[in-house]
Amino acid sequence: MPETVWVGREREIMEISRKEWEQGLAARLQSIRDRCAFMSDEHHLVRNFVVKELPKAGIPLSPEFIGQELHLPAVRVHSILADLEKRLTFLFRNQKGAVPGRTL
Repeated sequence: MPETVWVGREREIMEISRKEWEQGLAARLQSIRDRCAFMSDEHHLVRNFVVKELPKAGIPLSPEFIGQELHLPAVRVHSILADLEKRLTFLFRNQKGAVPGRTL
């Protein structure tokens, strides 16, 4: 059985072959680098933490929780989440400022 990858496109998630995914990724590599160029090490830290922990938690992750786990001031996490959301970088926040696992 060939390896497959789940890919989100707009509001849909679809399964594609790993080969197709790798070809698409290679074609967009510079665009991805440009889009993420604004991110500091802390931005990457927050984004990676949220992506990893959100499925486990099953509840929205508050900026305070994220900051506590990453040893970052909550005010800094709020700023980072605002940057990531503004630039449409993999996440959004709910009305309370937390990062939900799904649209609420």
